[in-house]
Amino acid sequence: MRAHDVLQGALILLALLAATSCQTAAKKDDGWKEAQAGQPKTSPLHTDPELWRKALTQAGQNEAAVFGPSGQKVYFTSRDRLSHRQRQLYVIDLDTRNERRLTFQDGEVLEVAVTPDEGSVFYTSTTDEIKERPALLYPNARGSAWPGTEVYRIRPDDELHERWTDNPGFDGFPQVSTEPGRGPAITISREVESRLVLLRSPLKAPAFEPILDRMGVYAHSFTSLDRRGWRAWVEENNKSRGSKIMLARRGGKAVELATTGFFEIRALRLWAAQEERGLSSAKEKTEPETHLILTAKTKLDGPRQAYWVDVANNCASPLDLGPGEITSLDISQDQRRILWTLAQGSNAQVFLDDLTRPEGLCAPL
Repeated sequence: MRAHDVLQGALILLALLAATSCQTAAKKDDGWKEAQAGQPKTSPLHTDPELWRKALTQAGQNEAAVFGPSGQKVYFTSRDRLSHRQRQLYVIDLDTRNERRLTFQDGEVLEVAVTPDEGSVFYTSTTDEIKERPALLYPNARGSAWPGTEVYRIRPDDELHERWTDNPGFDGFPQVSTEPGRGPAITISREVESRLVLLRSPLKAPAFEPILDRMGVYAHSFTSLDRRGWRAWVEENNKSRGSKIMLARRGGKAVELATTGFFEIRALRLWAAQEERGLSSAKEKTEPETHLILTAKTKLDGPRQAYWVDVANNCASPLDLGPGEITSLDISQDQRRILWTLAQGSNAQVFLDDLTRPEGLCAPL
């Protein structure tokens, strides 16, 4: 009897140990889910409390953030959520910090642009390209420098979805801007053989027409500042990936801004001094200051960083936006706030702060 009792006690002990082990595994799994949900203590970005106070997002991995024209909303892509792995379009209200998912697609949402009235949001997605041009049937598509994407429009208020492009290959870099005498329009870049062509369409319906086509050049990132008629875009060498900025004033010829030290310029934005924003006296005759804000690499295989470019002096200053890689960048319509994505390893979050001009050395381009 005593031996039987000992054996029975050992069996009970083993059962308890197995139950405890299962409970521990469950707790670890729950902890992993919490980490994926973006608990602050799990991210290396939280080593700097001052920086983290500027964070807009925590859950998932978040990129491609842009301001809505009203300045009250931010649109961005998010991936690695509990409900989805691929990048989807989200919007967050800056007053309440409540966010809402806007797309439920099979593919990846990569870029975002918003109309002036904020009634429509344009974005690029791989969804239909995956279905219409599967890699097994179109192996040559794998050799492209750009992903297979199409441009779509969504109206968040009534959830209308429209496909705006139907072109094999890459349609991307959407940007909505208003130019004097033209009204609001969307510009995109389209892959044609070994180049990117700039196209423009009115916002009422998709009717894209080419505005710039140069052999051997990736033309993209068109942006404008309608108060003075400034326009700017990037022309990237399709082999070296070295970038130059083209800057034009209304009625004038485009001027090349020498940027031989930059590769793969992205997120090009025009910034104007207070005089440019109409705060100066009408009697002033001095040329208003105009600057550029962008992301770029100084080495083709190096990290992407943010820079402030002084057009008049043809020099650039780095923007200190935290330790890591700056994968996206935008400025508010009143040009007083800056929005960026800071990536460290596999983690990427969106940050918001007031925009101040750098005071450091402005290095010649």
